Amino acid sequence: MPSRAIRTAEAKRKIRIYIAIGVVVLLILLITLSTAGKQQSLRCDRLETGEVDCVVRESILGVVLLNEKTIAGAQAVSIGQQCVEADCSYRLEIYTAQGLVPIKEDYTTNYDQQIDLKEELNEFFLDTNRSFVGMKEETNPILLGAVVVACIISLAYLVYLTWQAMHPNKDEAAATHQP
Repeated sequence: MPSRAIRTAEAKRKIRIYIAIGVVVLLILLITLSTAGKQQSLRCDRLETGEVDCVVRESILGVVLLNEKTIAGAQAVSIGQQCVEADCSYRLEIYTAQGLVPIKEDYTTNYDQQIDLKEELNEFFLDTNRSFVGMKEETNPILLGAVVVACIISLAYLVYLTWQAMHPNKDEAAATHQP
């Protein structure tokens, strides 16, 4: 019966280090995907009564739902403004019977984009023939792909190093067993 190779303490230490590095790489991947992969969608539906209800969803890559908010009785969209000295930032807000409700809590400095979104949403409120309007803020797929590829390459290299530590070549094995 063939005997199993005896792993040296050095090989075991290397394997533990490679596994720890692999866990850190996976954690970095998960953290990056959860922050860079956040998506927000808005869908407003015109009910049979003529009222409009909007739903704002925040998710990770459209799979993991983080938050969902329903805005009932939406009537129009405006732009909220927050200024500190000369620097202003903006966000979309929906008029309802209860007052203004922000679509997104965060403000942005991209005023032109906010104007375009506001105009598109308000066109829906004016055109009573349209039954819904939807918008989605998506993550750049190139960024996500690059993160996944970098992690796959890193993990593949760590698997290779672990395999090397578990299967030393004959010269290294002979050198470690020399007196």
